[in-house]
Amino acid sequence: MMDKMINYIFSTLHDSENAVKYMERQLKGQTKINKRIAIFALIMTTYAVLAEINNQERDKKIKKLRNELEELKRTEGE
Repeated sequence: MMDKMINYIFSTLHDSENAVKYMERQLKGQTKINKRIAIFALIMTTYAVLAEINNQERDKKIKKLRNELEELKRTEGE
C-alpha cells in the first residue's frame, strides 16, 4: 500500500516536471518571437518616420516650385 502511494506521488511529480519543461520551451520560443516582432516594429517605425521626413521635404520643394512658377507668370504678364 505504501509502495503504491509513493509510486503515485513520484509519477505525478515526474508528470509535473515534464509539464514545466514543456512550458519552459514554449516560453523560450515565445521570447524569440517577441524579439522578432519588436525588431520588426522598430524597423517599420523608422521607415514611417523617414518616409514622413521625405514627404515633408518633397512638399517644400513643390511649394517652392509653385511660387517660382507664379513669379514667372507674373513677370511674363508685365
